[in-house]
Amino acid sequence: MTHFWHYMFGPTNKKPEASHEAFSGAAQPPHNWNSFGFDRVLFRGSLRSIAHVSGLEVFLYSQHVMFKDFGAYAERLSQRIIEQAKDTASKLGRPYQYLQSSKVSKEELGLEIREQQRIREGLICVFACVEPCQSFDLKKDAASKHLKLLSKERKCRHLYYYYQDREFGLMHVRLQTWLPFTIQVCLNGREWLARKMDRAGISYTKRDNCFTYISDLQQAQQFMDRLTERNWGRFLDALAQKVNPWIHPQTGLDVRSYYWSVRQGELPPTSCFGVRPSWLRSIRCGCAMPCSSLAAKK
Repeated sequence: MTHFWHYMFGPTNKKPEASHEAFSGAAQPPHNWNSFGFDRVLFRGSLRSIAHVSGLEVFLYSQHVMFKDFGAYAERLSQRIIEQAKDTASKLGRPYQYLQSSKVSKEELGLEIREQQRIREGLICVFACVEPCQSFDLKKDAASKHLKLLSKERKCRHLYYYYQDREFGLMHVRLQTWLPFTIQVCLNGREWLARKMDRAGISYTKRDNCFTYISDLQQAQQFMDRLTERNWGRFLDALAQKVNPWIHPQTGLDVRSYYWSVRQGELPPTSCFGVRPSWLRSIRCGCAMPCSSLAAKK
């Protein structure tokens, strides 16, 4: 996955070409240091063996499920995912909340619950709401009069697991409860770096999601570079196994593990200075780079 990360974001020690002289005509400050590291990243996981019509047909055949029974079978799989979410929240004393509108800010709600319950680590809550998805449907073929399976854009319940992670702080896992159970994991690299610097005793100034001052710039960059060597496949698979009971081998479904890609990523440059000038206070790091879905190598 290291090669994928460098292809996706480029070397993390690459210097941006833009000059600071562009900001209000100010002269470029001395001791300029530019760091690169990912900000927010949205990983997407797909069960490729059942993500397309032909693959799902093979899967249903292996499970001895006829097309006429597909609706009831798919509903049973979905209900098992929802029941596990409710059971997990209940056992940990965390709320499971159904949201009437998907437009509600789930992150703000999650932060409120975290502060109210003073959660320092682990599951914060589980939200459920109906959102669009790519799933499947049945249609009778006019010529053959037989049922035909097809891929279709539909709406179904999605589960949002919000966690206070020991490494990444506030993060969430979004799971589609209808086949093919597509999953997303959203995390924040800046929160990860802040925690690393806290443990290393490195002082810094952070505004929103940007660093305006770091006492040990070289060590901070070395921390960020380590993320390119991380075994992301193992980390993401562990999260998926917490929320989707059907990917465990003992279920007998044989859907294999998730195939991970980056659906969206932000890679803002962070400019820091040994002495923080007054004009830097008004500057925010905002060079977001939207990324297409590229296959992540484990």
